[in-house]
Amino acid sequence: MTTSIRGLGAIILTAALLAACTKKEEELPIVEEKPAVFVPPAEPARAAFTPKPDATYTVVSRKANKCLQFAGANQNDNAHGEIWTCNGTDAQSFTLLPVAGGYFTLVNVRSKKCLDIAGVATNDGAGTQQYVCNGGQNQQWIIAEGNPGAFRLVARHSGKVLDLANEETADGTQVNQWGWKGMPHQEFTLVPAAVAADSSAKAGKSGKDGKDGKDAAGAKGKKKKS
Repeated sequence: MTTSIRGLGAIILTAALLAACTKKEEELPIVEEKPAVFVPPAEPARAAFTPKPDATYTVVSRKANKCLQFAGANQNDNAHGEIWTCNGTDAQSFTLLPVAGGYFTLVNVRSKKCLDIAGVATNDGAGTQQYVCNGGQNQQWIIAEGNPGAFRLVARHSGKVLDLANEETADGTQVNQWGWKGMPHQEFTLVPAAVAADSSAKAGKSGKDGKDGKDAAGAKGKKKKS
């Protein structure tokens, strides 16, 4: 009899402990994991460069010696940024409009649209495109010093620079963003469009004007390897 009572007492005690643990678990607050907040690197010092308000410029890759344009030189939203042999056309010309804080928007003369990081992405390898100018920080750029004689163009929202995908130099190579490494494929010069057009005419190179509105040949959308 005594053994039965003791066994019953043990069962009751165990049940009570389980009930207490269950209650404590129910009372614990549910903590939801929050995604990590992206913090861009500190902004670099601005270069000693002041664009003329009535001038247009070509953005020339230091490594490739080719000009920034949008795929096939068309005027569509989302046409990706690429380099192509400089040809002096308005598809390769940009106006640099100042934004408070020492930033600039780069507006394509042909399309009247802004150089933009697609999807406001912050990751390495995110692509550039043209898009209707909307005041977003992914359309605002810092002109900072690169190595002597060149600039780096830094996206305000991500702190990353214009970069030739896979460090390639062929016509149609896409232009992405990537963390600054101080390499020639991340550096550009800003050449007055009139000077670039005169140089192209003397060189006798027509390049691809892209009047058909189609993507340039060889633009495969590759991302740069880390």
